[in-house]
Amino acid sequence: MPIFLLPLVAAALRIASLLTLATAAASDIDRRIISNRTALLMFSIGVDLRFLINPHGLAPSVFAAAAVYLGLVGLTHLKLLGAGDVKLIAAASFYVPANEVPTLLLDIAIAGGIVCVGFFVERGNLRDRAPVPYGVAIVAATAYRILSELSS
Repeated sequence: MPIFLLPLVAAALRIASLLTLATAAASDIDRRIISNRTALLMFSIGVDLRFLINPHGLAPSVFAAAAVYLGLVGLTHLKLLGAGDVKLIAAASFYVPANEVPTLLLDIAIAGGIVCVGFFVERGNLRDRAPVPYGVAIVAATAYRILSELSS
């Protein structure tokens, strides 16, 4: 591939990921489900993007994504996070360098707190046990990181 096309391909991949994230958020709000297909698409685009940006950074990103997945999968059994949320967070870890994954996780947690407060305010009932669409927080934090890369 000619080197002058690399920034255009990277921008196209970022835009595709933003569209996929929008699909994930809409699905999570509507049905409280993030499909395997959506998580796999985010994973595929993220791997391609990470390889395009820094081929040598792909291996650390794979290890970071695996660590994130393995670290969070137990929360699905405790019903604290949905399986789609965990897969989406692991896929999102490819959108930042491996050493920035902890910051991404913090961004997701902060966005999650904001989503939870908004959800309970909108419901008007703290005792309501309806599941919170946490995918919205994952999407918000990941989209923020992608958009900040687009602007730089």
